[in-house]
Amino acid sequence: MPWAIELRPVGTDNQTAMTASQKSLVISLLTITVGVGWLLASKGIAPHINWVWTLGMSVCGMLMFALMGFDKLSFVLGTFFLVCSGMSVLRQQRLLSVETEAPVLVIVAGVLLLLARSKRVPVPNWFTPPPSNTIGERGGVSPPVVATPAENRGADAAPLARPSKSKQL
Repeated sequence: MPWAIELRPVGTDNQTAMTASQKSLVISLLTITVGVGWLLASKGIAPHINWVWTLGMSVCGMLMFALMGFDKLSFVLGTFFLVCSGMSVLRQQRLLSVETEAPVLVIVAGVLLLLARSKRVPVPNWFTPPPSNTIGERGGVSPPVVATPAENRGADAAPLARPSKSKQL
């Protein structure tokens, strides 16, 4: 399969689950988000907006970039979460219907996937491309080499008898 990738488990090749610095960043951003959402709700600023949901999606988008850096995966997911957050505000303010929001988000996902194909967006560090000898000339996977029956039996073996084509009654 030309699109096959090898995933390595987290914790290999200088990748650890999450550093102490990253953990403190996540905790800090989540605490700030809860505080801002609470403040906006208590002050009556756009009281009909669920700020915890909306800001939560925004923080998820920002954390994708903060924790993963900028690569194809973080570009698609991080940007998508940020767009979802903005569209959630528009929907909750009744400026956008769900019937419009859902297909627009599908379109946005497709556009982000298309843009992520650009060579300007780097491949994630954890991605291991397949070995070059398995890719055929046209980008397909080369078929495995299979030995013929004579090669399997050895050079001294007699040729195989072919079945007769006579009809049996």
